[in-house]
Amino acid sequence: MKISRDLVLGIGLFIIIMILASSILIENNLQRTKFLISSFGMISLLGLIFVLIIPVLYSKFPSTLTSSLLSNRKWIGLNVFVFALIHVMLVQLNYFNFNISAILNNPRFPGLFAGMIAFTSLMILAITSYDGIIRRLGKIWKPIHRVLSYLAAAVLIVHLWINGGFWAGNMLVKILITAVIIGIISYKILNLNINIKKQDE
Repeated sequence: MKISRDLVLGIGLFIIIMILASSILIENNLQRTKFLISSFGMISLLGLIFVLIIPVLYSKFPSTLTSSLLSNRKWIGLNVFVFALIHVMLVQLNYFNFNISAILNNPRFPGLFAGMIAFTSLMILAITSYDGIIRRLGKIWKPIHRVLSYLAAAVLIVHLWINGGFWAGNMLVKILITAVIIGIISYKILNLNINIKKQDE
């Protein structure tokens, strides 16, 4: 099975429509808002985890499917950014109205700050994913994307535990997602160390 860019972007649009359609079934306005915010936040986080896992899947299970996933990784990442953008906009419009003071004085500010770092990282990743910028950045493009991707995943653990609600309100969900992210980062660090040792030999 081969995956195209249009299919990836189409799936992203379908997910957005399904979340919005599902929210209509929730009568309570407050619960509907929480559902929308949490859904877009959670799907963005899961999407980021999937993006980080793709190279591992390709290295362990090379196939047409994993190869096409790898080649369309930036478009999957773009979907992740769009989900995160909707999440951030919903939080701002419903809770802070873009008031910096309200954000800074919020008792859950550490989690919000972690979310800001993650969102900024995803935004930079999205902006620098176009071919022209990739060519201009040259050899430093891949290290930048690698660092920002894993930084976003790491700080989202903090955001998840402090600010996670609705879908992320379940302790088991938090523990499972945290374990997966730590596992991916640990695997990457281990492989990096192995590659460095091979180069030194």
